[in-house]
Amino acid sequence: MPQDIANAARVQGRFHTRMAQRQPATASSQRLSHGLNGRGPLHIRNRYDCVVAGLLLSAALSQLRMPGGTTTESGAVPRATGHLRPSLHNVGNRGVQQVPPAAHWPPGAHALAIPMGMDWMGGLAELLGTQISAERAALELDIAAIADATRTAQAQPGSIVAKREATNRARQDSIAQQFESEGFAVERLPFNLTTHTLFSHPYRTSGQNLRVTLCGREPVQRTLMVLAHGDVAGAEIGSTGSLDNGVGVGLLLALARHLEHTGLPDGTRVQLLVTDKEEAGLKGAKAYVRDCLAAAGCPDVALNLNILGYGDGISVSGSTDHAWFGDGDSLLANGTASVTPAEAQLEQLLRAAAADVGMQVHATPGWTLQSDHVAFQRAGLPALGLSGMDAADVAPERALQVARARYLQAESRLSPSRYDAYLAGTLNQTESVAMECDIQASDTAALEYQALPQSHRQRRIHTAADQPEHVDIRQALATLDVVRRTVDAWLALPAARGGA
Repeated sequence: MPQDIANAARVQGRFHTRMAQRQPATASSQRLSHGLNGRGPLHIRNRYDCVVAGLLLSAALSQLRMPGGTTTESGAVPRATGHLRPSLHNVGNRGVQQVPPAAHWPPGAHALAIPMGMDWMGGLAELLGTQISAERAALELDIAAIADATRTAQAQPGSIVAKREATNRARQDSIAQQFESEGFAVERLPFNLTTHTLFSHPYRTSGQNLRVTLCGREPVQRTLMVLAHGDVAGAEIGSTGSLDNGVGVGLLLALARHLEHTGLPDGTRVQLLVTDKEEAGLKGAKAYVRDCLAAAGCPDVALNLNILGYGDGISVSGSTDHAWFGDGDSLLANGTASVTPAEAQLEQLLRAAAADVGMQVHATPGWTLQSDHVAFQRAGLPALGLSGMDAADVAPERALQVARARYLQAESRLSPSRYDAYLAGTLNQTESVAMECDIQASDTAALEYQALPQSHRQRRIHTAADQPEHVDIRQALATLDVVRRTVDAWLALPAARGGA
């Protein structure tokens, strides 16, 4: 994102004056009220929405004219219902009678005779059962719970930095509680990590990853990890982190329920990882990779879920493209990583599952999802990144990554020690001229990067536009189907280590 340059420059206080003056786009914080919008699809996000939906349905049906008159007690003309859904004719299983249209009503209009003792909430449940699947309701409620935790934490007093930390803790706590409430054991994995700013200045950071493990009968012979980050960026300007990345976490919860129901074959293990501080530079994933390598306990292959429930298809990011990501810990990779058999096998299963579901997989050469799977790929661990993508977003996002890589390459020539010597006037004339040329090249590359337009997807995340109701829930469910099929297919492989 272009903002990462400006943010890093402000923290470091370096020579990029124009970048330091550029503020991230801001918007007034939005607190969504519980309730139903009269336009668009019906979203049942929580228990309050269910109650309001019941009241609205009750009010709407009670306005339908009973036989025996043409006005209500208030003198209002009865509501013409037009073409009612067949499900309304059996609401509450109470013999609702269709009444012939009155002569003065529009052609085709009908009224319903509503028994006074109707079970409205039972009828609502029956009606919603024909419109909203249990899986969809669970996913929407899981996303809403993470969004609610975000709003609640942001409402507490404190500085932006303090609330940012408190918000990410609240989200991780909420996610852990969601898993635990359904009987899954959650391992809390705190970490401390020495890392670097975008301009390679070291600092310490800490956080907490969450892990849920599901196993077939031991001994374990192979392990698949599915991960999604739980933290959020932009909460201070209204983001609830629903697209980025409440949907990804919701899919982990759905996958856990699925695997609990189906069970795992002997010798297989699936680990579900919720990482912390992905938005701060993949810190949780980097700490996890460091620790699993030290313990010789890394998964055979990993699948990272990020920014789902969006677009007209998906993108798959493998090791061949991770060189397009750079940060202060690793500005740019040299060349591309070789694709391991385990990763190639998982990608083949993923693409086959997408074809079965009818999900388009966009071709994205020269682009990678800049997310947690990169931390695995940089360490030589097989991993894929999966994200929602729209065809219109591919070109602008590729252009941004190319420009960002060009900027980081120019910036890498400006080492802190060399720049400090330049400021102190201890460089000779030749070195000073070379330094000034490198500074100019870096500034030019940064301005070119910042001048590029963001894709529609990038404008939807890290801002107040990232809300639960902006998730394309049907696309999210289709992606869940792809992930579930992929995991099932991987589990059905022979018991030898996957990809061996």
